[in-house]
Amino acid sequence: MVHSLYKISNRGEKCMINLKNDEMATVFIPTGTEFYGYRYLGFHIVPDNRGEKYAVFRVFAPNAKNVFLVGDFNGWQETHPMERKENGIFEIFLSASILHHGQNYKYKITTSDGRQLYKADPYAVFCESSPATASKIFLSAPYVWQDDGYIKNRKRLFAERGRYIPLNIYKLLPASWKGCGTYKALSDELIPYLKQMGYTHVMLSAVTNSAYVDGQYPGISSFFVPATGMGDPDCFRGFVDALHRAGLGVILEGAPSHFSKCEQGLWRFDGTPIFEGEQPDESEDAPFDLGSKSVRSFLLSNAMFWIDEYHVDGLSCDLSQHLASNREDDVLSFFAQLNDGIHSEYPDIITIAKARLAIDGITDSVQSGGLGFSFARDRRLENEILSACDLAGAKLSHSAEHGICALSDNESFVGRLRCDSEERFAMSRLLLFCMMLSDSKKLTFSGSEIGWLGKGENGVDWGCLFGDNSLHKKHQLFVRDIGALYLSSPVLWEEGNVTQKSICGYAASLSRIYSVCGAYKEMIAVINFGKQTISDAKIETGSAAGYKKIFSSALSVYGGCEEKDDTLFFAKSENGKNYIKTELSPLSAYVFENADDG
Repeated sequence: MVHSLYKISNRGEKCMINLKNDEMATVFIPTGTEFYGYRYLGFHIVPDNRGEKYAVFRVFAPNAKNVFLVGDFNGWQETHPMERKENGIFEIFLSASILHHGQNYKYKITTSDGRQLYKADPYAVFCESSPATASKIFLSAPYVWQDDGYIKNRKRLFAERGRYIPLNIYKLLPASWKGCGTYKALSDELIPYLKQMGYTHVMLSAVTNSAYVDGQYPGISSFFVPATGMGDPDCFRGFVDALHRAGLGVILEGAPSHFSKCEQGLWRFDGTPIFEGEQPDESEDAPFDLGSKSVRSFLLSNAMFWIDEYHVDGLSCDLSQHLASNREDDVLSFFAQLNDGIHSEYPDIITIAKARLAIDGITDSVQSGGLGFSFARDRRLENEILSACDLAGAKLSHSAEHGICALSDNESFVGRLRCDSEERFAMSRLLLFCMMLSDSKKLTFSGSEIGWLGKGENGVDWGCLFGDNSLHKKHQLFVRDIGALYLSSPVLWEEGNVTQKSICGYAASLSRIYSVCGAYKEMIAVINFGKQTISDAKIETGSAAGYKKIFSSALSVYGGCEEKDDTLFFAKSENGKNYIKTELSPLSAYVFENADDG
């Protein structure tokens, strides 16, 4: 159960539980179970018993000799010593009147061996843009959210369908997408694009503010701050709000495994390794120590912060990175704790696990001994086909239950296909078709939808869409149309039975049977994984009805060689089974649907 430092007043407002500061600190630190630590630590404006406002700063520095609050408001002088409380928390109360929005501040920490460190606030919600390093006072009127309709609908869908919802995720780096320099510009450009392309959610990578070590290496330095280069916290709220009002969900990469070794950051925060544990100094960043209760509280609070304060709809967590630097038991127990806490407060929030190796029970409930993730990354298509760059013998297989299929995580996968241009695009269409027609949910990285050949850190060259007969533009049109087919076909994302059959050579079919208003319906996906035309392919059907081709990846508008064909294919009976016959182009995929209720 999530422990909260807040309760609901009779007026429906959140108000602080009436505990002494010492008692609140005792509740927070020793347990390693606190999801709302960000409401206690850091900087806050709170009223006293007379209704007057004061500011409170709190920082966890258990091994510090002393701590001073320094900033623009005191000329960065040691005039504001902080009082040591129980369990390593230092605290100071100030009159709110001396603080102004945008002022810079830090904690000046004297270590046990006499060194002096200037540290940014680990729980700061606003900070300077790199290379500047100070935390900033953020004072603004409460943001007025306008996404009530979206949130209510999200809760209703979860109550009705659980995990059987359409999920087509578009992953991107906000700071580099199409050169949008602000959250407002990104919102204006991104929302119509996502709607046009049939995506349901956007996954944002590298949202938290980063710093540079030695002017080169970017690493996370402020875990509660949206990237400052694109706007302040309310600008990010406006971005999420706009996505929600357009019916689009927002997923963040959460539960970070590492942090920057920048001077102002968490590294040796009070002169000792209270966040990272004992780790070699040679690496460019430091791993979080999940065996530490204070680290767990920090990361649990960070996860809940983005859900509670920024209305995000889900978190994607990389277990592999944590497993590389922590005991397995600590990692698994932490993520079970994270999911249990989040879903007890927000049952309709999505959590996604990413791991290189299979983990038993990863999407099972915590109560039944699992880790409690909503979904887990399903790497079958990527590992079995894409990594070999060979479609021979591939299958449109029944995917892992509650899986999310992604062909590549941080780059477009198309460049990994070793073949000439037209064949590469045909293979890309085929792989995306396999992903979209599988049982798994969908995730594509920005650039994959246009067949871009580069890597994520270089930015997508959107100029490749322009020009006569651009294969990139045709590929984008294919992704748009297959996305529309997915969203308009509940049978592709609802729970149901799937039957796969071999046709001949490298071809296979996959059949889904459902009903519409009581009428028999069947959708059959057919794929030719081979590089030769199959002229007389026999496709088994579930009825003797007529069937129409509703989708083909081989159309010329997508870069193939076929023209649209509205021919009605009539099934014939043979040895007690029904078949239709058709020609299958090389490296092509089709969808057939029965044209009547049979």
